[in-house]
Amino acid sequence: MGIEGPQEPKNNWRQIETDYKEKYPDRKVLYTRYDKGEGQIIVSSNKQDLTKLTEELKIKIGDDEFVVKKLEDEKLEKFWAEHGNHYNGCVNKKLSLSSNFPYKDIELKKKKADREKKNAKIAVKLGDTTYS
Repeated sequence: MGIEGPQEPKNNWRQIETDYKEKYPDRKVLYTRYDKGEGQIIVSSNKQDLTKLTEELKIKIGDDEFVVKKLEDEKLEKFWAEHGNHYNGCVNKKLSLSSNFPYKDIELKKKKADREKKNAKIAVKLGDTTYS
């Protein structure tokens, strides 16, 4: 979804994202950016069809008014060309911090196993005496 609004808003992308989440709590915001009159907000929802999810919306925060609408064709290609790596980095970071992200558990288990290996004591037998 594209965001259009004032060139120099009093509100930044975080405020736009917060307001969007408050107005549409059934949608999950994956990514938001806004700079110099334009930006993007990427959302998902399991509870709504794509038509409703991509309808044009207006968000007013204080004196600033923002229009959120579906990105298409050249604007969508421009977003991916200019900000695709940023989007992927942000989303991957959010996923890795998510408790539902399966690799997080695997990484934690590996770290725990490594610590246990380092701290493990090996029993040594010298003569009739065993040391551990």
